Amino acid sequence: MRHIIFIFISFFILNSALAEVPRKSEDITFEIPQGELSLPTIDPKKTIAPHFIGFEFSSWKPDQLQQESRLPMTTEFSKSSTPKLTFNYISAGADTSIGRLSTKLGFSYLQLEREGQLTIESSNYAVSQKTNLYQALIGSEWKTNREYLSTLRPYANLAIQPTWIQSQKSEFNGGINAVEWPLYFSAGALINVWPLNQWLGVDEMAINVSIEKTQNLNGASISGTGIALGTRIGWN
Repeated sequence: MRHIIFIFISFFILNSALAEVPRKSEDITFEIPQGELSLPTIDPKKTIAPHFIGFEFSSWKPDQLQQESRLPMTTEFSKSSTPKLTFNYISAGADTSIGRLSTKLGFSYLQLEREGQLTIESSNYAVSQKTNLYQALIGSEWKTNREYLSTLRPYANLAIQPTWIQSQKSEFNGGINAVEWPLYFSAGALINVWPLNQWLGVDEMAINVSIEKTQNLNGASISGTGIALGTRIGWN
């Protein structure tokens, strides 16, 4: 009986002692790193499409196209009703620290006309001769990596422009069939028209304005200067 009473008293004392000990509630937290998934955003104003096709109108014409004439009072060649028309292709190229360098290929057409006076039996008749210029373009294009004023991108071209000068036999001469090899240079700016990209479904569209000049290697036959205005469309 005394053993039972001793065990009971010991249990009571131990339980009271444990009750006096303050219990701390520790909050155990685990820091779970929050994963952040950031997708790169593409700003279309900073993207240069790899390939372009372009179409231009130009005021260029030879300063002094010299071809023989049997008629008196023959005028110099001048442009006919249409300006110089040009179709261009600009390749993907490569980005460098000074800009993007691309290969540029093109084809141009221009028709020139001159007038003269034909005399038959003491009567004078005004006649004209049309001459066609078919020009290829093989060269390179440089443009800046960045835009200025949010839309302008300067560019320049350097190329060789083999030119076939052709006209039919006429009262002026027995026809013209000659090939010239002028150097071609142009410089200007691309004006990006981003609002039209999505509407037209293209990657990039720009208006180009430039000054172009040719310098004939064999003289001044088809050297000239003009202003070109056109548009180009790019795609990836």
